[in-house]
Amino acid sequence: MSKSEKFILMHIGSSDSKEFLTDALNNQGVERGLIMNSALNEMITNHFRLIKERGYYPVGMIIDPNTTNVEFLFKRHAHQTQTMKLAEFKNPTPTKI
Repeated sequence: MSKSEKFILMHIGSSDSKEFLTDALNNQGVERGLIMNSALNEMITNHFRLIKERGYYPVGMIIDPNTTNVEFLFKRHAHQTQTMKLAEFKNPTPTKI
């Protein structure tokens, strides 16, 4: 893995997940079935729960394997208050990975 490589994980709603999996498995050469025991699912669930309680709708994550930071992609709840907000930064180049 190169130093500039990052992972983008997106949340896919249940209504779209079957179509996504069907396309990936049938047309993209993707396989499934490799399972590892990990606390990753619990950690992600806990992070998503926290940010949802603070007025964010998480839709994905960008993981840089060279740091311990995880950047969340989100939509903001219309009634989120200033006190609910977590530390945010404005990325000057938001589409650059």
